[in-house]
Amino acid sequence: MTEIEAEQLLYAEEARKAARATIGQLYVRRDPVTNWPEIIRAMRERFGYSLRRIADALGVAHSTVQRWADGSPPNYEDGAAILKLHQMLAEKIGGIRIL
Repeated sequence: MTEIEAEQLLYAEEARKAARATIGQLYVRRDPVTNWPEIIRAMRERFGYSLRRIADALGVAHSTVQRWADGSPPNYEDGAAILKLHQMLAEKIGGIRIL
């Protein structure tokens, strides 16, 4: 094996490791349990919040909330904030814990 072939083999292995790490991160980001569009829909229908009002309450852009409503998962911090807002609204309006 030549030095160039060894370098190419090493580069290919590093590329495979990076690809596996990226795929692993994508898998972790997809939460199969939490139905984010359903939670956003519930805040709109049950509590009368518009997407803009949800965005303002969470301190994010309207387009970000629209992506979540369309099925894109939020990052960890935003997901926690969504759940906290939903819980707060449920307790305020119904006096019950939903999530």
